[in-house]
Amino acid sequence: MRNVLLKTMMCAGLTGVLLAGCANDDMYDPNAAAKKYQESWEKNFGNIDPQQTWNTSVIHTADITIGYSGNYTLKIYTADPRNKQTQAYLLGQYDVVGDQSHSLQFDMPSSLTNVYVVLTDQDGGQIVKSTSVINKKVNVVFGTDDSTTRTIHNSGGVVYISTGYGVRYGEEDYQAPLHILPESVNNTKKVTENFLYKSIGKLFYIRPIYYKSNDWVTLGIYYYDENNKITEKAIWTRDEWSNGCWWSSNTDQLDRTAIDTDQLIAQGAAILWCQSIKVEIPYGMSFGFYIQNGNDKFYSEKKFNETYQGEKQCHVATFDYQGKRYLTFEDQTNVNGNSDMDLNDLVCLIGEDMYNSGTPDIIEKDDIEDTDMKYLIACEDLGGSDDFDFNDIVLAINHVSGRKTASVELLAAGGTLVTKIMYNNTTIFEEIHEAFGVPINTMVNTDGKNIPPVKSKDIEISDDFSITTHASKFKIIVTKAGNNSVEISVPDKNGVTPQAFVIADPNWKWPNERQNITEKYPNFTEWVNNHTKDDWYNAQWK
Repeated sequence: MRNVLLKTMMCAGLTGVLLAGCANDDMYDPNAAAKKYQESWEKNFGNIDPQQTWNTSVIHTADITIGYSGNYTLKIYTADPRNKQTQAYLLGQYDVVGDQSHSLQFDMPSSLTNVYVVLTDQDGGQIVKSTSVINKKVNVVFGTDDSTTRTIHNSGGVVYISTGYGVRYGEEDYQAPLHILPESVNNTKKVTENFLYKSIGKLFYIRPIYYKSNDWVTLGIYYYDENNKITEKAIWTRDEWSNGCWWSSNTDQLDRTAIDTDQLIAQGAAILWCQSIKVEIPYGMSFGFYIQNGNDKFYSEKKFNETYQGEKQCHVATFDYQGKRYLTFEDQTNVNGNSDMDLNDLVCLIGEDMYNSGTPDIIEKDDIEDTDMKYLIACEDLGGSDDFDFNDIVLAINHVSGRKTASVELLAAGGTLVTKIMYNNTTIFEEIHEAFGVPINTMVNTDGKNIPPVKSKDIEISDDFSITTHASKFKIIVTKAGNNSVEISVPDKNGVTPQAFVIADPNWKWPNERQNITEKYPNFTEWVNNHTKDDWYNAQWK
């Protein structure tokens, strides 16, 4: 009886380290199984970095200043959420109030060096900013961080338009838009095309630099007052004599009117001189632009434009390129699908050039579809010393920082033992094979039966929950022969031998059955030896 009790205590008492062949080890040495697993681990992967956390997520702080008044939703993404070619994952979501600063904590992949921060107003308008991660922090300002730095103090919602000074540009400036918006190509869906601007309380300039149109178009601005009423102002008209822009093949003569880029390039224009339109708009006011061609008007908000095949058409676009912001227009209606929609019929530069000037924020009006972040936990269920495939149990923890709930998703079951999943003292899945709907001796999504993931109900989490610091609270209880149980979790101490670890990548592909993890991920050993090599999961053997 004493021997049986001792053996049971030895198996159940070692947590955080897989116990291989517990029933066959020396029952009088409670460390025998751990030693065997440690020796096998070191033979496969070498020594463990004492600072190794076995977690490729980290906690960072977002210091956010919002100069605009009102209530907002703030979101943090892994990539540009507007880019349909790249999957962006939502890392954090918070309700915030304007006219103050916020310090917010969020989980993110430790190898990520840049994030996108999105401020959404109550009307669904979104301001998107990209920012670097420096010293575990990101800093973003929406509007201006100090009211004393604002230079426009006009009251009563008055907008001032006047003539500014001329500016010279080079070939790269007037050719740049054609890299983004080539001629006679439908360029919609490539740039921001449904938007307003929001004043940051500093004057700025509009400069038409060329046109690719035969029509005498008018450029206008429209803005919303405090009662949401729209006012329009025409600010520039192209005529047959001049468009306020001249060019030359040298730096002395500026006597030839700029027409379109093809002519400028063909005739060897070296410099371009453009007259400025000076714009002063009260802080926080939303405004857009329109182009008028005859009786047709086209706006930067698509809701005001014509419909073609059930979709409102885009006639105004904005984008940043090589440090400059461009504002471009399509001047022909597409009501019958007969416009080329190349968005380059009139091209302007918008922005700052002198002291106390500044580029307004862009309020994007198109919806962003969110995909929540997932953090995977890969587990060895018996601490075996022969495969190290880390696919016996693979879970996804679905969590967005700032929310009060999380959920667990079963992704794979490469083991064939009774396995329970718990969070703290709450059972999430009583038995994972049963949750998948297969017998206990059936492997799932590792080389055996393929079954879609199974997601749990939402579970309540604490306000300070973080996958970086709370991953060990997700327990994997494996029942072996004789009803002896082993509790496995991500280690809560650095530098120990793991049975489970966190991969901060929703698309991570775990090894196949009995495939050593280094056979699929050659840089895994580097991460074991050096915790800073935390992007090991981005490189697979072909």
